[in-house]
Amino acid sequence: MSRKQPKGVATLLTAHLLELRKRLLIGLLPIIPLMVLGVWFSLPVLERIFGSVRLLGLPLHLYSLTDGLTLRLRVGFLIGLGLDAPWLAVQLMMFAQPGLKKSEFRYSAAAAIVAGLAFAGGLAFCYFTVAPSFVLVFAAGKENLLLNVEKTFSAFETASIFLGAVFALIAMLLYLLYCRRLLKISTRKG
Repeated sequence: MSRKQPKGVATLLTAHLLELRKRLLIGLLPIIPLMVLGVWFSLPVLERIFGSVRLLGLPLHLYSLTDGLTLRLRVGFLIGLGLDAPWLAVQLMMFAQPGLKKSEFRYSAAAAIVAGLAFAGGLAFCYFTVAPSFVLVFAAGKENLLLNVEKTFSAFETASIFLGAVFALIAMLLYLLYCRRLLKISTRKG
């Protein structure tokens, strides 16, 4: 037995999906020029990540003709994603705005911006603190180790995105707890 949905429900769902698609496109569109910028700066980033390998005297291996290009594109995407995260968070909050009260939207939008900035901060933290010693942790004491650049960068990329997400969640939770504390204080006084 199939139950027919009222026509208004299907129209409402379609409108929401179209709005979500619009916000995602607006939020993700800056990734393209930011990725190009990231590809431009990818060599210094890769040098920082793999520079410690030279200290160990280990050779780096690219096993495919396209590994070098793919690696630079992935670095560019990671940089573009980090720089675009706050804007994408704002666009997602603009999608949620019609369903929120003014006060809820104000706090939620600020939390989304904080989360986007914290995600970018998590990527930067990984680049500045984890990158210099990332390969050394896994390669120390192994003289005959063959390092596949693509797989090593995949591990670094995963760690970067994970740390970015952890930073974003922690920052958003701390901000929302702070807002909750402010709301409690303001309701006690008023």
